[in-house]
Amino acid sequence: MRKYVLKRILLMFVLIIGMTFIVFASLYIAPGDPAAMVAGVSATEEDIIRVRESLGLDEPFLKQYLLYLNKLVHLDLGTSYTTRQPILDEIVVRLPNTLNLACAAMILAVLVGFPAGIISALRKDKLVDNLLTTGAMVGISVPNFLLGT
Repeated sequence: MRKYVLKRILLMFVLIIGMTFIVFASLYIAPGDPAAMVAGVSATEEDIIRVRESLGLDEPFLKQYLLYLNKLVHLDLGTSYTTRQPILDEIVVRLPNTLNLACAAMILAVLVGFPAGIISALRKDKLVDNLLTTGAMVGISVPNFLLGT
């Protein structure tokens, strides 16, 4: 059992590294110059070069990725370009409301899902089963941003 748990934890780290690499690479190859966006529309070429150097965007891809991972491990998520506040502070401020919403959603899902599943199992292939199954599929398929509003 210990070997299985250790293997799963190791695979979790491999998955996290893979996901961060894919997201980082996607942003790296995306069109546009992040330094120009940060510098602003009225920035000169020298301003853009200075911003690129300060953000480390002049480094090779692999070095940028390793610097990103290092900062991520140390919980240095950078500074928001809109509020000029550390991103970690912004996350910490919003975390209690996010956890309240997630817990409320889980409680609602259990309170609705268990009875619906039991009723559906007891009335297999009947109208009630088909309605509940269809309702569950619609609930899963609707995008969160649409369902949330």
